Amino acid sequence: MSGQALVLVGKVIKPHGLAGEFSVKVHVDSPDFFAHVPRLYLRGAPGERPRPVAVTSWRMHNARLLLRLDQIQGRDEVEQVRGAELLARREDLPDRSDEDIFIQELIGMRVLLPSGEVLGRIENVNFGAGTGVGQEIWSIRTGSRREVLFPAHQDFVLDVDLAAATVRIDPPPGLLELYLGEEG
Repeated sequence: MSGQALVLVGKVIKPHGLAGEFSVKVHVDSPDFFAHVPRLYLRGAPGERPRPVAVTSWRMHNARLLLRLDQIQGRDEVEQVRGAELLARREDLPDRSDEDIFIQELIGMRVLLPSGEVLGRIENVNFGAGTGVGQEIWSIRTGSRREVLFPAHQDFVLDVDLAAATVRIDPPPGLLELYLGEEG
């Protein structure tokens, strides 16, 4: 299976209980996505060949998604895949609207300020305080290698141009000064 045809939909965080259930950092809008996708692929390390797996159960517990996969039995096996990526074939994803963007499409995009000035590039996308759900936060790396954590809220994202690989943002007041000081 080519890594190019796969889209990141989650990441194994840690075991939950003893029976092979684990918590997931979710990279899709709705946790019930996992009830509808016919097959997932598990990749333990970058460059490793993803292996097909099926979801046998999923549930929400304390605002965290818990999954169980057909090939993972018990806490020890979950420990072996801690940090692994959960991927899905692009064709298995629900139809997307013109506004929908896959997380991996954001990585590497240039970030522009309202003036057109380049702030940096999106290096990573996270979702709030490790809960797997919550506010989308972009890690933007500036030209001077400083990190800006940007809340990717609709009020602050002006537009996304996939063809040009750019995102135009209008950060909340004080955000750039917080991260860049005199530089911003």
